[in-house]
Amino acid sequence: MLGSLLWALVAFLLRVTPLYDPDCFWHLHTGRVIAETGRIPWHDVFSHTARGRPWLFIDVLADLGLYGLWRLGGTPAVVVGTALIGALTVGLCLETLRRVLGATGRSGWAHAALGPLLTAAVVFRVTPRPQTLTLLCFSVGLWGIAKARADASKGWRLSALTAAWQSLHPSGLVALAMTLSAALGSLFDSPTTRRASLLRWAPWVALSALGLGVSLRPIDRLRAGFGHVTDPAMAALITEWVPLYRQRAWSPALIALAALELLAFVGLGRLRRRELPAGWWIVWVFSAAMGLSAVRFLSFAAMGALGPAALGLRSLEARVTHRFARAFGGLAAAVLGLPLLWQSQHGWGVGVRSDLFPVGAARYLERARPRGHLLNELESGGYLLWALEGRVPVFFDGRSWALYPAEFARRAVDLRAERLGALIEGYNLDIAVLRTDQRVKYFQDNPGWRLVYLDDQSFVAVRGAENEALARRDGLVALRLGDWRHDIARYRSDPTLGAQALGESERLVAQSPQSSYAWVLRYAALAGAQRHDEAALAAARAVTLGPTLQSAHRALWMSCEAQGQHPCRCREARWLVARSPGLAAREGLLVGCP
Repeated sequence: MLGSLLWALVAFLLRVTPLYDPDCFWHLHTGRVIAETGRIPWHDVFSHTARGRPWLFIDVLADLGLYGLWRLGGTPAVVVGTALIGALTVGLCLETLRRVLGATGRSGWAHAALGPLLTAAVVFRVTPRPQTLTLLCFSVGLWGIAKARADASKGWRLSALTAAWQSLHPSGLVALAMTLSAALGSLFDSPTTRRASLLRWAPWVALSALGLGVSLRPIDRLRAGFGHVTDPAMAALITEWVPLYRQRAWSPALIALAALELLAFVGLGRLRRRELPAGWWIVWVFSAAMGLSAVRFLSFAAMGALGPAALGLRSLEARVTHRFARAFGGLAAAVLGLPLLWQSQHGWGVGVRSDLFPVGAARYLERARPRGHLLNELESGGYLLWALEGRVPVFFDGRSWALYPAEFARRAVDLRAERLGALIEGYNLDIAVLRTDQRVKYFQDNPGWRLVYLDDQSFVAVRGAENEALARRDGLVALRLGDWRHDIARYRSDPTLGAQALGESERLVAQSPQSSYAWVLRYAALAGAQRHDEAALAAARAVTLGPTLQSAHRALWMSCEAQGQHPCRCREARWLVARSPGLAAREGLLVGCP
C-alpha cells in the first residue's frame, strides 16, 4: 500500500507543472462555449478555414469538467486536478498489482523496480485533455479484471466502465476490448467450467457493447474516435501519432516502456502458473499493439505490461537467494528509474509555459484588435482560441485532420517561409501570429505587411486597409530583426532614420520588456545614435534575458568593441566565452585572441 501511495505522490508532483500541451486550450475553450451558450457546437465555429464543417470529435463531459476546474480555481486548479488524475492512475495500477500478486508471494520488489518505470511511461501523457481520463479508465479496467477473476458477477463494473469511457472520450472500444479480454481469460482461469464461464460473461459483454451507445450522437462518435487516424502522411507530421518503431530518439517514456515490455517477455515463462488473471495477459497483447501504432498510446502499453513485467521480475528474483541481494536489486532498479522520472519533468508551476505559446502576442491582439483573417501555427491555435475567447477565428488548431480537410491540414502544418505566400493569398490572410524565427524576414521584406509586435516567442504582423492605422502606430519600419547589425551604420548616416529607430525600439521594449530580441534591437538603435553606455546596458540586458540567444551574444561583443575594448579583454565577453565557447568560435568572435 505504501509503495502505491509513494509512486502516486511522485506522479502527482511531476504533473504540477505549467501547461505545455497545446490541445488542452481548445478543450478548455470548447467547455467554456458549451457552458456559456448551453449548446454543443456540432459544426465548427472556432476557425475561419473549416467554419461550418461537421465537428463530431467533441468530448462534452470531459471538456465541461476541465472548464469547471478552471472556473473553480483558474489554471492552478486545472493543473492540480490533472495531477490528481495522474496520481490515481499510477496508484491504482500498482495497488491492483499488489493485491493480485499478494495472494502468491511478495510484491515489494516489484513496486520498487516497476514504480518508476510505470510512472515515467504514464505521466508524460497526463495533461489537461480528455485522453488523460482514459488513462484512469484503463487502470480501473485492470482493477475490474482482477476483481472479476474469481467472481464473474462483478463483470458489471467493466460494462459500466465502457459507458463512462465512451462518454468521456470516443475510444470506449478499448473498454469493450478489456471486457472481452476478461471473458476470454475466464476460459483459461476456469478450464473445467468453460461453458458456465461464457454464460456468466455473456450479459456483461453485451452490456459493454450497448454502453458504447450511451453518449451523444453515438454512431458519429464511434466513427470520429478512430476514423480520422487513416492518413499515414498526416500522422507522420504530428508527433503523438507517429508509430513507436519510427521514433528516432529514445525518450524517457519509451525507455521505460521498453524495460517493462522486456520484463513482460521474461514473465511469459510463468504464464502456466496462473498468478495473473488471463484477461490481463490478453490486455497486454492488444495494448502493446496500440503502443506500437502511435506515441499517444504508449501509456496504455505500459499499464498493460505491468502485470507480466512483475512476473518477469519474480522469475529473476527466484534466481537470487539472498534476501539482502533482493533488497539491493529493488533499490538499484528504483535508482536507475529516477533519471527517467527527472527527464519527465517540465518545470514546476501552475501557470502557462510562455516559451511555448504566444502569450504576449495574444495580449497584444486583445488590446490592438486588428481586423482580418488570422494565420497561426497548429501548436498556437488552441491557445489563441482560449486567450482571445474565440473572438478571433483561428487558421488551424489541434483538432487537426479530425476536423480540417486532409489536403488543407497537410499544407497548414508546414508553414515554411517559401510556402507562406500561397497560403496568405489563397485564404486572404491579414494577421499573422507565428514563432519568432527566420520567417520574420518574409514579413519585413513584403511591402504589404508590417511587423507590429515582437518578443522571443512570437511576432504579430498585419496588412490591409483596415489595419493601416495600427500599422502606422505600432509598425516597425526602421528596426529589422535579421539585419540589425548592418542597420547600425544606416542609423549613423541617416539621423532621421536613427531617430525613428530609437522611437520604435523604445516602444518595443515597453511592449515586451522581458524579450531578449527587443533589447537587441534597442541596442542597435542606441549604438546607431552612438550612445554607447546605454547601448552596453541594453546588450547586457539582452544577454540576461536570453543567455543562449546568438543575437544577444553578438550585441554584447559589439558593445565591447564600440567602447574601445577588444572582445578578448572585455570582462563581459570573457564571461560569454567561458559560458559558450563553441558559439563564440562559430561566430568568429575569437579571431585575433591569444
